Amino acid sequence: CKSLQNATKKTKIWYSPPRLIIQFKRFEDNGSFVRKNNKKVMFPIMNFDISKYIESYDDKLNTYNLYAVDFR
Repeated sequence: CKSLQNATKKTKIWYSPPRLIIQFKRFEDNGSFVRKNNKKVMFPIMNFDISKYIESYDDKLNTYNLYAVDFR
């Protein structure tokens, strides 16, 4: 249509995996250079519940405990 359009990005989870791995984007690309995003991330260490993010019915337990953190 050769005109600007508003867009939305949506991620859906269809079932709860046995192990949930989350990677946060910590860097921003501003064209000519990359800089670190210093925003504080709040994440529960125990009982992280993803039930509200699952699209279809899943009768499994949808809570996770933090197991490891990598600061590379």
